Amino acid sequence: ERCAPSIQTLYDEGFTMYGRDFISVEGEASNAIFPGWSPPPTDVPTDVPLDCPVACIERGVERSVAAKTMPQFHLEARSEGRSLQEYKDWVFSACQRVEQGFVNYL
Repeated sequence: ERCAPSIQTLYDEGFTMYGRDFISVEGEASNAIFPGWSPPPTDVPTDVPLDCPVACIERGVERSVAAKTMPQFHLEARSEGRSLQEYKDWVFSACQRVEQGFVNYL
């Protein structure tokens, strides 16, 4: 599949996601997470912007709901493609964001 090696170049450029990894999915898993999407042809030059969907799935998520990502953790593919910088920006804004809560007991 063309998407996995192309996204992997983010690691090669020194991009690190704290506590997360890029994992390529194929077959049944790909169909469950990205229904109706089919990978771009492998003969497309690698310098062409990517048309690949991405999802943030946290470790430890129960298998039965892992493919049902909330909309803010799912980046749809688009016909004109995306640059690697656009993927980086999305990962920082969607996947790296965390919530913190403080409870004060009196």
